[in-house]
Amino acid sequence: MAFAILLGGSSGIVLYANESVEESMIVAQTGRTIKGSVTDANGEPLIGCNVVVVGGMAGVITDIDGNFSLNVQNDAKQIKISYIGYVDQVVNLNGRSDFKIVLKEDNNALDEVVVVGYGSQKKATLTGAAAHPRPRHDAGGEGRTRAYLF
Repeated sequence: MAFAILLGGSSGIVLYANESVEESMIVAQTGRTIKGSVTDANGEPLIGCNVVVVGGMAGVITDIDGNFSLNVQNDAKQIKISYIGYVDQVVNLNGRSDFKIVLKEDNNALDEVVVVGYGSQKKATLTGAAAHPRPRHDAGGEGRTRAYLF
């Protein structure tokens, strides 16, 4: 029978034990927690930004206040912050654990968009005509049908 006990929270020590005490082994977890906030250039929090460790698999998204908390390995060097419509930013950790990150808008990624009733299209790819129909004044009287008046 084997079991494991985690002591001291996420940065604590894990004790693995087998049936005999001689085979017990203590393994220290390697890692730390970094935290921070992500805002736009106006200081507004960005909700749902991706915050990932470069070269790793750990990642989180920012909360409603633009805050994040992420467990990283001690050897982690950088994190990458990305959000739709903003320029991705790579931040060097340099042993720090608290970050305030400001993302810049990516004006190249934002193009004119025309909203249509069932979806959206870029203005450049919009085909067809958009018009505001008006009654014809030369319809010739009130006895005409509505379809004929347009």
